[in-house]
Amino acid sequence: MVNDVDNTKIVHRRKHLWELLCSIVGGIVVLFIAVTVFLLATKCRKREPKESAAESVGWTPLRMFGGSSLSRTSEHGSYGYLGMKIPFADVQSATNNFDRNLIIGSGGFGMVYKGVLRDNVKVAVKR
Repeated sequence: MVNDVDNTKIVHRRKHLWELLCSIVGGIVVLFIAVTVFLLATKCRKREPKESAAESVGWTPLRMFGGSSLSRTSEHGSYGYLGMKIPFADVQSATNNFDRNLIIGSGGFGMVYKGVLRDNVKVAVKR
C-alpha cells in the first residue's frame, strides 16, 4: 500500500514537472515567434518603395510678383505660390527640357532657366 502511494506521488510529480517544463518552453517559443514577426515587419516597412526621383522632385516658386523681394513684399505682403509643388516633368516641359537658349542666369548652385507652365505662368527654374 505504501508502495502504491509513493508511486502515485512520483507519477504526479513527473506529470507536474512535464506540464511546467512544457509551459516554459512553449512560452519561450511564442516569445521568439513574436519577436521574429516584429523584426520582419519593421524591416519590410523600411523597404517600402519610395517615389522615383522624377515624381518626387518638385519646385516651389517663392513669389508671384517680379522685382526685388524688398520692394514687392511691403507693397503686397503676399507670397503667391508658396508651397505649390510642380512635378519635374512639368518643369522639363516648361523649360523645353532645360534648353540652353532659355538660360537667363547662373549662380553658385546652377543655371537659371526661364519657362512657361501650361497655365501660362512664367517661372524661373534653377537647376
